[in-house]
Amino acid sequence: MESTIGSWSASVSEKGNTFELKVTGEIPTNGEKINFHLGKNDPQGINPTDLLLTLEPDRADVQGEYKSPVSYIEDIDVKDTDTTVTILGDSHTLANIKINF
Repeated sequence: MESTIGSWSASVSEKGNTFELKVTGEIPTNGEKINFHLGKNDPQGINPTDLLLTLEPDRADVQGEYKSPVSYIEDIDVKDTDTTVTILGDSHTLANIKINF
């Protein structure tokens, strides 16, 4: 079983006639001041209900004492298209999280 690196959450909220998907996290680091961001993978994987996001740059440090924030926000038409989010690093999975509706 893979362990989660960092702390993560994902939720969907109503935004007028659409919905907003918001994924937030805190990445453990060694104190470097890095501007992390999450990007949507293209192409997405074979599971149509799992949103794949990649942390860039992948400088997560499991032993890190410092936390760096990161987020991803996307307007979506249907709130139950994706039910999980997988956060990927360069060659590993950082987290698998369930989306809260």
